[in-house]
Amino acid sequence: MTSEVGPIGKLMFLGRVALVILTELCTAFAAVATAAQAWQEHVRARWPMVTAHVGLCSMEQRSFGWKRYHIHCRLNYVVGAENNVLNVYSRFVPPANAAQYPANQIAPYEVWLEEYPPGTPILLHYDPDQPAKAVLAGNYPPLGGPHTASNLKLLTFFAGIFLVLLTLARATWPRFRGLRASS
Repeated sequence: MTSEVGPIGKLMFLGRVALVILTELCTAFAAVATAAQAWQEHVRARWPMVTAHVGLCSMEQRSFGWKRYHIHCRLNYVVGAENNVLNVYSRFVPPANAAQYPANQIAPYEVWLEEYPPGTPILLHYDPDQPAKAVLAGNYPPLGGPHTASNLKLLTFFAGIFLVLLTLARATWPRFRGLRASS
């Protein structure tokens, strides 16, 4: 007793195979990006530390498109006899009166600006070979911090989808083995 598979069944199987390949590529890309980001964070964590001071720090409105705001901070620090400035930007958020989820995303930004007035010390790691290149030493939300943890979540998500789709494609594969021999 042989079961005939129509053209729709073949197309569905090819679609599943295409999804498996796509999710495998996404998983590989996420793995490479996570490894690169983790290595970059590892190297930067070994750079020497210096205390910077908040210079000008303000909430700025985007000049194009929808009304969005971000924090722009100038951090001043000295390495040797050289004065350096690090410009730090947060991600964009909508104003408090805009429809958004979660609500009032700008509130932590406003609190951060109040907690870090001009002159406030902030720790930085600077590149000993290029002292003008520096990164924040801690996790100063909303200005950023390490990204490896969120990259690992994304990698886990893609890997899980890939394994589910691979299992589904593999489970349906035996029904199609005879297709190659009969074609």
